[in-house]
Amino acid sequence: SDEERQEVLAELHLDEESRVELAGLLGHELKESGLEKPLFGSIGRELVGSFDGPDASIPERIGDYRILRKIGEGGMGIVYAGRRDDSDTLVALKVIRQGIGGSGLEQRFTREARVLERLKHPGIAAYLESGQVRVQVGVESTTLPFLAMEYVDGEPLLQHTRSASLDDRARLELLARICDAVHHAHSLGVVHRD
Repeated sequence: SDEERQEVLAELHLDEESRVELAGLLGHELKESGLEKPLFGSIGRELVGSFDGPDASIPERIGDYRILRKIGEGGMGIVYAGRRDDSDTLVALKVIRQGIGGSGLEQRFTREARVLERLKHPGIAAYLESGQVRVQVGVESTTLPFLAMEYVDGEPLLQHTRSASLDDRARLELLARICDAVHHAHSLGVVHRD
């Protein structure tokens, strides 16, 4: 609720300008999503902590995919590593978080799938398929939109530059490859909001 959000913001001990800005961002995200609760981005999760909702259990299957483990989560959804029944290839499966759905959110998710399908670049995880599936978590069952993508194993960028002991030239080459992937998306009219 708005009252709870204000309490959490007060507990963060931010200066007034930062508190007002963060409150505005959370309020904008709430308004844009059409949901009753805000979708916290990565900064919000760092400040407030991760969400433990009804989707904390891992489903055994999502459609034709056997789920192996949870690999990440965001404000809108959860990403699992899985394997399609007819393949040994690992995939990343994104589903909307249970309990926060709505037509506006599902439209955004569908639009994301269409955008990803257009992006074909070695620096961007490949789109495989998307749709609606029946998901069973424990005794509960629900229909959720899903998105299957190429699974890319690795570590966070800064961690990689440190663990690989990249010198300045190698870091710049890596940055240039990232910029090339971002440029590809921009050339197709796609701008990533994160």
